[in-house]
Amino acid sequence: MNVSDPDGDTMNVTFYDASDDSQIGTTQTGIADGGTASVPWSDLEEETTYSWYAVADDGEYMTPSDTWSFTVKD
Repeated sequence: MNVSDPDGDTMNVTFYDASDDSQIGTTQTGIADGGTASVPWSDLEEETTYSWYAVADDGEYMTPSDTWSFTVKD
């Protein structure tokens, strides 16, 4: 996920499973303005659709992303 901050601040980015708001992986810290954050999501089941979102925190504001979905195929 590409992240940006209007003030150019670094951000911490946390990813969440939208079905239950549980955190996916660990929070990615110190992501630069215009940088990319990602985490692995393990134990996914075939033929299952998953939804996720991320929250970027620059120390002043916490901003959630849209919710995105994908389906694991066999």
